[in-house]
Amino acid sequence: MHGNVRIGACEACDKWGEKNTYCPECDIRFKDVPLLYPIKNKSYFQSSKYTALSWKKAESWFSEAFTITIFGYSAPTSDIEAVSLLNKVWLHISERQFEHVEVIDILMSS
Repeated sequence: MHGNVRIGACEACDKWGEKNTYCPECDIRFKDVPLLYPIKNKSYFQSSKYTALSWKKAESWFSEAFTITIFGYSAPTSDIEAVSLLNKVWLHISERQFEHVEVIDILMSS
């Protein structure tokens, strides 16, 4: 939910792929995309078309997911929008059966 440093985006046709490669639609080189920091007000949605589209895609993918893997123990309290998204599209879908959430906490003691 917070981005990927290996992804690039095409500003011309809204496609994305591996950074430093070319868009299959228009052959323009993919540009770097911003990371999504866990802040209270994600106002950077308005400044980046890629970010806005990514957030919509995340909403769609989470709503259809069978399994979600979370790296880390919990979301920071400042990340209200990410927690809200998960509550909206994952926790409140009553007809989903047998879903699975996996939490990988690298700080857990053995």
